[in-house]
Amino acid sequence: MIGGNIISALSMWLITLYLVRVDALEDLGTLSLVQSLGLVFFIFCTFKLMNVQISDVEKKFSEVDYYFARIISAILCIVLIAFYMLFSNYNLLIKVCCLIYAIYYGLMIVKEYFSASFQIDRKYRSIFISNSLSGILSCLCFIAIYSFTKEITASLVGIIVGGGMCIILNHFMINNEKNIYSDFNFLKSLQLIKNNLFLGLSAVLVSGLILIPRFFIENIYGLKALGVFSAITSIMFFINIFLNSLTQVLLRETIDIYDIDKVKSYKKIVLNFLFITLIILFGLIPVYFWRNFIVVLIFGENFVNYSDELFYSIALSVFLFWFNYGNFILTIQRNFGAQVYISTIAFIAQLVLCYCLVSLYSYLGAFIAMGSTYILGFIACTLTFLWKEKK
Repeated sequence: MIGGNIISALSMWLITLYLVRVDALEDLGTLSLVQSLGLVFFIFCTFKLMNVQISDVEKKFSEVDYYFARIISAILCIVLIAFYMLFSNYNLLIKVCCLIYAIYYGLMIVKEYFSASFQIDRKYRSIFISNSLSGILSCLCFIAIYSFTKEITASLVGIIVGGGMCIILNHFMINNEKNIYSDFNFLKSLQLIKNNLFLGLSAVLVSGLILIPRFFIENIYGLKALGVFSAITSIMFFINIFLNSLTQVLLRETIDIYDIDKVKSYKKIVLNFLFITLIILFGLIPVYFWRNFIVVLIFGENFVNYSDELFYSIALSVFLFWFNYGNFILTIQRNFGAQVYISTIAFIAQLVLCYCLVSLYSYLGAFIAMGSTYILGFIACTLTFLWKEKK
């Protein structure tokens, strides 16, 4: 599972590196803006069903319910993005790109069902094949089309091709064992979505922590500056994908023993947290001393002045991991309501901090705002977890 997510993330990250290397920072800024504009709707329409499905040990809903809930969510995501673009003031290029990327987001919502189902059955090889193929095909199709056309709009179609082929493959793999088209109950799938509306809202607020700095930078400094910021912070999010995949595996194992042996589950939660944190901290030491070499190696000579920003971005992965881990332990408790309140506090905090700092300190201001918010969110999650356990 972890390997597949890494290959998928690395493949998508190569798109960023490719656009940097061909000096297409404005197109990279456009891509980043398009991803950001649709991300809110995508995150909301996932309704965190993957975590819910994995933690549903009592099987309150069937596999069919979860699958068709994803289909409904995917359609809803595409429709919401289309309506937003219809009434927005963005130029035609941005609107068309958003509509194309909306289809990809819809495919990824459906793909989440398969990832969760494979993870429950501990079929990590299937997840590896699915995620790897999706990322590699999307990356190759995008780069091939862009190299010939230099058109960001046409190139985004390549990402859809990769995602679509992944969905087809997943259907073949899962249909050998499960009939996900039997006993379809629309009302029950809709009820599953309604039960998790607050989780969708919580996820939107968390996604806002990614989007807020980007919107401030784009509005104050322009698309090219956003392209640079997106390239630099892509390192942090790439690391975060790896850490999230690792945490989800550990989450599944902890859920299995949480209601049976609380003491053992507490030990696993603490030890896993300390283990991953120490790995990141030790990794920061060589990054700090070799940051100039690393930034040139990855992004080229044009980014040599952004070596400090690269280090800040990688250092932020520690705090982002803390915040995500805090949300994971609340998921183990099935304390979904608290996540909404915590995400709201974090969202407001980052909005205020970015408003105060980005215009004054540019990228550094964004990093300070992001780090402060992640730490605040982690503290809130930890205190909430401990408070509920004492009750």
